[in-house]
Amino acid sequence: MDKKAAKFWYNKGVDFTESFEYEKALQAYNKGLEFDASDPDIWNNKCYVLTKLGKYEDAIKAGNVAVGLEPNDPTIWDTLCDAYMAVNNQEKVTECKKHVDSKQQEPVEISSKKDPKLPAPKKIPSPKKRSLLKWIGICCGGVILIVVLLAILS
Repeated sequence: MDKKAAKFWYNKGVDFTESFEYEKALQAYNKGLEFDASDPDIWNNKCYVLTKLGKYEDAIKAGNVAVGLEPNDPTIWDTLCDAYMAVNNQEKVTECKKHVDSKQQEPVEISSKKDPKLPAPKKIPSPKKRSLLKWIGICCGGVILIVVLLAILS
C-alpha cells in the first residue's frame, strides 16, 4: 500500500474528471486503487465517472465499496444515489437519500489515521454544488458577454 502514490493518481483522476475526460479519469482512479484499494474517495469518484460513462452496474459496485469503507460520508451516499437513479432503482434511491439526509446533520469527524505529509485530496463538488457552479458560470459568462458587447458598441 502506497498512500502517496494513490493520492497522486486520485488527484490526476480529479483533474481529468473536472475537464470531462471520464475515460482518462477512470484509468487514473483504477491506478490509484492499485496503490490503495481501501481509499473510499477513489472508489467514490470511480463510481461518479462510471455513472457519467453509462456503466451503471460497475458504478453501483464501486459506490457500494465506497459506502462500505466510509458509511458516514453523505457525499459518497449521494454519488451512489446518482448511479441508482440512472438505472431507475427508486427503492435504492430512497434508501441512499435517507443516508444523505441523516448524515448531513451529523458533525464531520476528522480522522486521526490520515498522514499529514500526504497531499490533500481534491473533492469533486456534490451534484447540487455542481449545478449551482454551472449556473453561476453561465450567468457570469452572459454578463461578461453583455459588457464586451456594450464596450464594442460604445
